[in-house]
Amino acid sequence: PVNASDLAYRLIAYSAANQTAIPKDISDLLALQLTSGGFAPAQGVQATVLDTALALYALSLAKSTDLKAVQSGIGYLFAGQRSDGGWSFFAQSNDSSPYLTGMVMLALGRYSHLYKLSDALTKGSNFLKGKQASDGSWGKGQDKVLETSLAILGLMSGLQSVATEVGKGTAFLLTQQASNGSFASEDPFGTAYALRALDS
Repeated sequence: PVNASDLAYRLIAYSAANQTAIPKDISDLLALQLTSGGFAPAQGVQATVLDTALALYALSLAKSTDLKAVQSGIGYLFAGQRSDGGWSFFAQSNDSSPYLTGMVMLALGRYSHLYKLSDALTKGSNFLKGKQASDGSWGKGQDKVLETSLAILGLMSGLQSVATEVGKGTAFLLTQQASNGSFASEDPFGTAYALRALDS
């Protein structure tokens, strides 16, 4: 079955390899957008903030020209921003997630030259700044590397001065690198995001 995150990461990989995206991957991803504007993980289920952010980010990298889909997706993300400036995985959750907020800001940042996103990005930046720990990290436990990486990338996508926060975050990431060069207990996903954050 078609999976939104798999399609999105495929489009992201094409971009990273400087290859042209396969049109069917773009159309299959767009087919998962619901009337709410959000993207569902798969056919027959509800849209999620994470899948919507991933989809919008991937569509930008794939140079999709479907601006109506983009506008609708941005509207869905706007509606999901919480009063603290962050985004949460579940509507009924009391806690906004630095990981998810970073991912949403990374996606929105790709469109800040087309739409007025400064208010949402500023609120998101303020949320992330307020959640940074004294050691420069975000998150808890084994997820620290991934959450810190996404928070850095999100801050870099905003419109505020974030040199101090990003500097502390990258310094933390460097302390987490293993002797074999990996991060996040040799998790390829976490390592990829950490390297990208350090390269930003």
